[in-house]
Amino acid sequence: MPTTHAALLVIHRIIYNVYFHPLSSFPGPFWVRATILWYIYHIYHADNHLAVQQLHLKYGPVVRVAPNEFLYLSPNIRKSIFGYKPNSPENIKDPAQSMKGYQGSGRDTILTAPCEEHGKMRRLLSHSFSDKALKEQEPVFAFYVDLVMEKLHDACVEPVDIFTTFDVIDHLVFAKPFDCLSSTKYHFWVSFFFETVRAITLMRSLNRERPLIIPTLMRLLPKDEQGILDPEELELNVPILIAAGSETTATLMSGATYFIGKDPRVYGKLVKEIRSAFKTKEEITISRVGELKYLSTVLDEALRLYPPTPTNRSRMLLPQGTTMEGQYIPDNALVGINFYAAFRSESKFHHGEEFVPERFLHNDHNDEFKHDRRDVLQPFYLALVEMRLIMARLLSEFDFEILPKSDRWIDQKSYVVWAKPLLMVRLRPVGKA
Repeated sequence: MPTTHAALLVIHRIIYNVYFHPLSSFPGPFWVRATILWYIYHIYHADNHLAVQQLHLKYGPVVRVAPNEFLYLSPNIRKSIFGYKPNSPENIKDPAQSMKGYQGSGRDTILTAPCEEHGKMRRLLSHSFSDKALKEQEPVFAFYVDLVMEKLHDACVEPVDIFTTFDVIDHLVFAKPFDCLSSTKYHFWVSFFFETVRAITLMRSLNRERPLIIPTLMRLLPKDEQGILDPEELELNVPILIAAGSETTATLMSGATYFIGKDPRVYGKLVKEIRSAFKTKEEITISRVGELKYLSTVLDEALRLYPPTPTNRSRMLLPQGTTMEGQYIPDNALVGINFYAAFRSESKFHHGEEFVPERFLHNDHNDEFKHDRRDVLQPFYLALVEMRLIMARLLSEFDFEILPKSDRWIDQKSYVVWAKPLLMVRLRPVGKA
């Protein structure tokens, strides 16, 4: 009897989800509309980004990906989902993805705080990642970029695995490096981050149905505001800063290297711009690399094809519901965007699957990357600073090519972030045959 009762409940739920749910009019495969199992399956197999892209190709710009969730492709809808309007409530972050109280404090982080509190945190933390503050830390960048180049020259023709990202950002936050570069091994914290992120991703989908020393951040906050963002708030936000800045840098750096190495035309054009701009390594500064227009477009295009977070980004609509694209959306529905699918959509990007940096020279595509005010944290600017410096030094001192074993490097699984395999390249110092 209990088994029969349970079976009837499941059948009832499936019939309701498919035919009577407030989202029943939204297109999607039967099992996607019926249960959460399709969603969990693709999260578990780490191919959700590809599955969602295929759904959009088959069903169009609006598609249901779970009984209570649907996704848009349209760039015009992003402000309605993620945007902030003064004196208006904002849509709630998906509770299944909330990190509130993840360290047991119950306090908000910059990702979970209400809009007013989020603005305060963002404003204060922005001092530490502003253009002025990062330029003050330029000796730190120079030290680690020099170390990267030294390791590359030592390895030269042999493939090498470089651990740039965490060393730079953790020094800026903690004033103490993880020594990934000098030891060429992952620090425990780094390994723990990558191992944990897989489990977190699966738990998020199922959820639907220590004091830290922070001398640099405290030092860079204006003196009259140091008491506003207390040490506990800094402690809660530091892991987010590390993940946002360092993982963005690692993704952007490896993705750009792959796309450049696979495209001789782009490679030649970028090499010409960099080598004609600098004669010595001392000339390669934060200010100077920011003036390289083609390098900036290459990084934008790499970010478009290889976004740091390829998973769905959703918000829960407010209790009164809303109207989007002329269609009423009921309250408590999850609505969002998968940026991997959106940034490759032919409806917005001509030849969207191809690496064409020139598209950013003449079009205002940059607005596509201002999609969520909580994604565009200041550590993203840190990632651009790191990447510009590293790429400028790399291509001023080396020629490189992608080795055959990494030809399909881009075919990766995705959790919260990409599961990046080693990117094997052959290096040759400039001027040597």
